[in-house]
Amino acid sequence: MGLQARAVTAAFGVTIAGSAAIADGPPQYRLFLLGRPDTSIEDRATAINGLGDIAGRSNVFIEAEQDGVGVIRTRPVLWRRGDRQASEVLSLAPNTHQSWTVGIDDAARVYSHTNENTGSHSMFDGQQHDFYLEPGEPQLGGFPRDVSDVSENGLVAGTALQNAVPPGAPWGNYQPATLWNPDGSRLVRIGTLGGQSARAFGVNNKGWACGVSQEGESLTAPSFPFFYIDGELSRAPEPAGSPSASGQALAINRDGVVVGRMGSGSNSRAAVWNALTGEAQLLPMFANDTSPIDVANDISDNRLIVGRSSTTNDFGKGVVWLDGQVFDIETLIVESDAPMLNTGSGPELSAVNGYDEIVGYANFDVDGVPLFESRFAFVLLPACPADLNGDRTLSFTDVVQYVGEFASERQRADVNRDGVHDFTDVIAYLQRFAEGCG
Repeated sequence: MGLQARAVTAAFGVTIAGSAAIADGPPQYRLFLLGRPDTSIEDRATAINGLGDIAGRSNVFIEAEQDGVGVIRTRPVLWRRGDRQASEVLSLAPNTHQSWTVGIDDAARVYSHTNENTGSHSMFDGQQHDFYLEPGEPQLGGFPRDVSDVSENGLVAGTALQNAVPPGAPWGNYQPATLWNPDGSRLVRIGTLGGQSARAFGVNNKGWACGVSQEGESLTAPSFPFFYIDGELSRAPEPAGSPSASGQALAINRDGVVVGRMGSGSNSRAAVWNALTGEAQLLPMFANDTSPIDVANDISDNRLIVGRSSTTNDFGKGVVWLDGQVFDIETLIVESDAPMLNTGSGPELSAVNGYDEIVGYANFDVDGVPLFESRFAFVLLPACPADLNGDRTLSFTDVVQYVGEFASERQRADVNRDGVHDFTDVIAYLQRFAEGCG
């Protein structure tokens, strides 16, 4: 604990254990639609950083690109916290036609992958920067470098295809899970669980990662979730009651808590693991869901989990899990720019940051927008950010919780988002508390 945190703790006369408090419930939210780029017919928000900047993608209609015929192209998009109605479509390298955004770090660098042989890249300062293997290291066509996630400090997780295989391996190529530095240079080759391929889906600021890997020499060997903690790769334990031993670990928070899913297709359950203790369990599903198709996409440092839940006969729900309970996100929204439509595949909650701000996409009833263009990107902001324990009231327990989060330097205790926990944050929180939840 730093000197500032000790001083604040002493000032309030509180003893802090340093662990996250148990919340009474998830936040209530206000939903804001994000600005739509010109000529876009569909938008998706897929990532949010600690500053509140949002990244995603838009299907943009481009006139007369080929032989005078207009085409639809997928482009990465950036929405900055200061003006979320102003969408910035990011430029791509020549001959790169499609790009899917996977993450954004706290320097507002956007990370994306393409369907061309150029693989994956980051985009910032008006330029595209490609990821690469070590100089001289052989690589194949297809997707030689494919990224999946980025931490707030710019560590990048993904996979890299290469034709240099481990000694004695029966394959013609090898696709290990890989981490990169922000400049695109490779940080570490994580490897696999003994199979041909693996992919890191999540990474935190410590370089801890999670993902999925084949286990076994067969090209069709099954895949299992894995953790990568302090240089050690291990298979994630199977939660009791899992529909299948296979699954995916998709995101990891600062404490090593991992979320994802077990099973696949029409029978999958959202799951949570503690990578440090080995604890594993399935997340609860809604009552009467006999054939769930659930996935946990992301988890905040406050252990708020977001994802999606559906069955074979409904449109699906955007879902929040907290402290062993499951919530339909629509029941937590107290104000919205537009009503959601019960159509398509339902809302998707893609990502959450340390302030429990959530991004995703869904179909909305917006005046003048036809149904086939009604999928919009959105952000959910806590309706009362001073209510830290989620009990819908402001009391001294919220102040005590703030002191605890400040002492352990949790992200949302950095109220002014300057990257430093100091007395200016304490003053800002107390001012927010005094203003109430009106």
